This record gives sequence, structure tokens and C-alpha cells, in this order.
Amino acid sequence: MNDSPALKQADCGIAVSGATDAARNAAALILTAPGLSTIVNAITESRQIFERINSYVYYRIAMTIAIMVVVVLSSVVFNIQPLTAIMIVVLALLDDIPIMTIAYDRVKPAKTPVRWEIHHILVFSILMGIMATAQSFGLVLVWTVLTDLVKLAYYRFGPPSRVADRGLKAPIATAA
Repeated sequence: MNDSPALKQADCGIAVSGATDAARNAAALILTAPGLSTIVNAITESRQIFERINSYVYYRIAMTIAIMVVVVLSSVVFNIQPLTAIMIVVLALLDDIPIMTIAYDRVKPAKTPVRWEIHHILVFSILMGIMATAQSFGLVLVWTVLTDLVKLAYYRFGPPSRVADRGLKAPIATAA
């Protein structure tokens, strides 16, 4: 039977391993292994990739929210610039480590076809971004309080001195 016209007309014509040369030439996809297990494996792998992309999107949205809010709140509330140019470069480099782990994450593929759930992604990412913002802003708050305490101690007691500067040296006898 000649399947070439049907394979050409289909959106994605698939020829199996034992197909004729005419069918192979007309098909968009040629399976070299016998049976349809190749398609099943491809679907399983694509669902795993989808889950990894989902994880990346959650992470990226949450971290973007956290970084933006912390920088703005730190500038407005504490009148400080929390990120210098070198800090932005370090942040970009350190930010790649979790992203690389997402690529090798062992995810379970869904049993049914999956779709983007934008509402769920946004709600979850925003909640995670708020939690990350609270953590980062808390660290900025602790850092600001500690630096203020150090400045207060410096102005109150003067610069830190060493034991030798306090006059605790052994007295030197002078010959008369």
C-alpha cells in the first residue's frame, strides 16, 4: 500500500522502521527502531523536560521578585545601595548554580498530558519571592543594625586599641 500521499499531507507524517523508501521520503519523522516505543520514550522525556522548565520558571520569577524588591526597599528604607557592580556580577554567577542543578534534577514525568498553569505558577512564584524578600531584607536589616552598633561603639569608646597601647607594658628601670 502506498502511504506517501497521506504522509506528505499529514502535519507530521511518521514512517516506521520497515517502511518503503517512498514512505520514508514523504515522512517528516522516521523511526529507526521497531515498534512505537521510540515515541513513548520521546513523550516521557518531553514531560520530564517540561517539569524542569516549570522548575526554572518558578525559580526565575521568585528570585527576580526578591532581588528587585530588596534593592528598592533597601534604597528607600535604609538609604543604602545594596548592590554594587561587582556584587551584581557575583550574584549572576552564583545564581547559575541552582539553575544548573535544575537541568539534572530527577523529575517524575506526568502520567497525563501537561499544560502551563500560569495562575499556579504566578501565585507560587510570588509567594516564594515574598519569602525570599523577607529573608534577604531581614539580612539587610541585621547588617544595618550591626554596622550602626559598631559605629556607635567607635564613637563612644574610640578606635579599638591593643593591650600594648593601654600602658600594660612592663616598667623599664632607668639607671641614675
